[in-house]
Amino acid sequence: MNETLTLRKIGNVEVLLKALKPHRFNWSWDEDGTIRAAVNAGALMAFDAKVSVQRKGVEIGAAYLGDCVYESLEDFRTSDFIVNGKAAPFPGAQSYVRDMMHEALSAARDRLPR
Repeated sequence: MNETLTLRKIGNVEVLLKALKPHRFNWSWDEDGTIRAAVNAGALMAFDAKVSVQRKGVEIGAAYLGDCVYESLEDFRTSDFIVNGKAAPFPGAQSYVRDMMHEALSAARDRLPR
C-alpha cells in the first residue's frame, strides 16, 4: 500500500501525501465490525497518512495521522474535518491534509538554514 499523491511542487520542493500500511491499527471504535468488514472487502482502505516535504528528494519535514479509513487517498485529501458525522460547521474548518501540510512545512522551515 504505498500510494502517493503530489500536493504541491515549487521549484525543487515537493509536498507529498502518502498512504502507509498501518503500524498498529486501532479498531476499538468499530463497535459492530462493519468498517473493518468494508476494509477487508476492499470497499474502504485503512492506512496511516503522512505528509512529507522533500527538497531535492530528501525529506526535510513530515506530519503523520494514524488510523485513517477512507474510500481512497484522494477522498482523504479532499475531506473536511468531521463533527458528529457531518463536515465541521465552524468557519475556517480545514481538512486533515491541510493541517498536516502546515505542520510538515513548519518542521521543514525549522530545518532549513536562515
